[in-house]
Amino acid sequence: MPECKVFEHGVCIGPGGNIRPCCAWKDDPSVNSLHWEDNWQEHHRKLGELSKTSWLPECAECKQSELAGKRSMRQDLLESLAGAEGIEYWDLKINNTCNLACRMCDAWSSSKWAELVGIPGLHTGPVIQDKWHKSALDFVPEMLFAREIKFTGGEPFLIPQVKHILEKLIELDAAPGIKLQFVTNATQDMTVWCSLFESFREVSINVSVDALGKRYEYIRPHGVWPETERRIFELRDNMPANCYITVTCTEMILNTHHIDEVAQWSKQNGFGFQHSGPILFPDHLRVDALERCPDKFVEQMNILDAQYGTDWRDFVNAPV
Repeated sequence: MPECKVFEHGVCIGPGGNIRPCCAWKDDPSVNSLHWEDNWQEHHRKLGELSKTSWLPECAECKQSELAGKRSMRQDLLESLAGAEGIEYWDLKINNTCNLACRMCDAWSSSKWAELVGIPGLHTGPVIQDKWHKSALDFVPEMLFAREIKFTGGEPFLIPQVKHILEKLIELDAAPGIKLQFVTNATQDMTVWCSLFESFREVSINVSVDALGKRYEYIRPHGVWPETERRIFELRDNMPANCYITVTCTEMILNTHHIDEVAQWSKQNGFGFQHSGPILFPDHLRVDALERCPDKFVEQMNILDAQYGTDWRDFVNAPV
């Protein structure tokens, strides 16, 4: 049974203030987005009832992970939200502020990607018209009894309101009961946050590393692998005892034969490793993109290669 507790006990607020059950939920773009002032709780409860009997189309990411024998977010939340009352899982994408333009991302989730909007033929995704970051602190009273608060972005360590929320939770003595989770590109100095981290029950730093070396830099334009690696090691060597680092690798056509390299690097350096499974969106970066949509793949790679002075043929060893 694909039942998920996030429908009743969790909420994900996107950088434009749009509400989803979780970050893995894939919205139908033809359906109007819900916002905090809407009756989203009732809508999510109905979805939860439907999920008890069959997989919902929007839950494709978790379904794919479980069919591949990998652990899904749904399974994690079934455990972490057991016995929950009210909203106890918060996934906050406070802004799209980011310093990287990762090829699998878009303008909605990265301000660096938003700078590419207007390049002819490039699929950049929607642009945020309204943001909610200035009102982020208003949600703190709602989070005082949270079990877990997850910060993504954008890059959460570049978003000032993330730090303000942590400070307020500490001030209100709510921190000891809360697990924090950060999904980060690890390009920033995270050690300056350690004095805040030690006040919380547990802190999970989920570092996105899809490849090493030049392949990493190709997948994540504006990223420099030696600098990112140094930042990760700095955090490992300075973080308090309640923190742990997990490396997450998202499989796509650009790294499908190199996942083991990231897994071995993680093990050698004392990090947990999570293979999140093959990417579903965007289509042109799926593992089977050269069979599924070869023209689109080449078109999109060529546009970005012209922008960054790179060549996709150096990273995908297959003829077109």
